[in-house]
Amino acid sequence: MNAILTGPLALASRRLHCWRYMSAVALHNNLMPSRRQQNQNNNHNLQITRHMAGHNKWSKIKRKKAANDVARARDHTKAARAIEVASRSCQGDMADISLQSAVAAARAVQLPKERIEKAIERGANPNAKDELSVIRRYDGMVPGSNGKVAVIIETLTENKNRTAANVRHLVTKIGGELLPTGANDWLFEHVGVVCVSRNKHTNEEENATGEPVDEDELLECALDGGATDVD
Repeated sequence: MNAILTGPLALASRRLHCWRYMSAVALHNNLMPSRRQQNQNNNHNLQITRHMAGHNKWSKIKRKKAANDVARARDHTKAARAIEVASRSCQGDMADISLQSAVAAARAVQLPKERIEKAIERGANPNAKDELSVIRRYDGMVPGSNGKVAVIIETLTENKNRTAANVRHLVTKIGGELLPTGANDWLFEHVGVVCVSRNKHTNEEENATGEPVDEDELLECALDGGATDVD
């Protein structure tokens, strides 16, 4: 049964409903922020995320550059030692093929010209206080796909005992064995590779472009010199 209020009671009831509606709207506004406030909060969160990435570009470049510097320094040291050994055997004579090969290998790894000249001078005039590098050879047999394979290992070292122990450890680790020096001479032949420029030029015009080299003439010269293959 529904009752209809009239007079003062009806006015009081309408005021009560109006107050409840206003309270509900105020509570909703407090709990639910406006769209402008939400956008400001979102922008603030995006800025924080952008600045808290946890890495930067310079750290990657620094690690990569450090690794490249270590590898370059190792290659430069090996090239300089090879030049010293070759220069010591020929007393710094640039006409020696071994010294020329060592210098060419050093230029291939971009060894500075000053270090090349110092290495040649140090090898031609060794100091008694300097540690001299020597070439040591080891013959052995290592396992291959179809049985044992003969190998000849050449090392450049300043400590013969340490190098011998390291080579023996590496060979035995893969199931091989070391043999007396010279045991594999009958299985190998010492050969070399000669690189010739495609264009003719003189020493004074090393970087200049000259006439092309005649391939037939080059092949004839190579065969007369004892070459086995020309490519």
